[in-house]
Amino acid sequence: MEDPSMPSGFLNLSNQSLSSLESQSFQYTRAITQFIDISRNKLSNASFLSGFSKLLLINADYNFFNSLGSFPSLPTLDTLCLNSNQISDLPAALDHICSKFPNVKHLSLMRNPCCPFLDERVSDQERLNYRMSVIAHLPNLMSLDGSMVSSNEREMANKWARDHQTGPRPAVTPFRYEAIPEPARETSIKVSMKAPEKKKKATTSEGNRFITNKEL
Repeated sequence: MEDPSMPSGFLNLSNQSLSSLESQSFQYTRAITQFIDISRNKLSNASFLSGFSKLLLINADYNFFNSLGSFPSLPTLDTLCLNSNQISDLPAALDHICSKFPNVKHLSLMRNPCCPFLDERVSDQERLNYRMSVIAHLPNLMSLDGSMVSSNEREMANKWARDHQTGPRPAVTPFRYEAIPEPARETSIKVSMKAPEKKKKATTSEGNRFITNKEL
């Protein structure tokens, strides 16, 4: 299941029509893998990630995950990309992230039922409530769905959470989302190893923008 041509710190299992993976398949690499790409498969269970003690990034875009219940505890995880899955219960997802990935700094949930960011049918207030809720739950978060979390947003989210717990939610002044500048995206996670050169595919997963090695 593992690609021996890839560097030891990066495990690429993307675009292989995988519907399941077994934990024992990674007995030799789980202790050294820092970045894993399982995007563009048919996965709905992530229990195989148990024992990945140094994992910094998971790219699980374009799969069939409907919750994070199967994910093991990964306290080292920095970046979690779950775009284009089937996650609908945002409170449950945030509870799992808080308990299993307490140090996550970059999170992307676009094109999930729980994320209204790209849904034209929802109001600006609903989009704002979603963003405030996620930021309030995750104190270490630096970016959400490709937008930086500013200090002003953090203050607003904390106030939103307090007001939401103690009474009716007040109207919140809309703010302008700040897209992550390209240099910031490229340096958010540094990869020290270099992958063998390979031709880039036309369809790439959003999660790979957090990996700085442009040849992966």
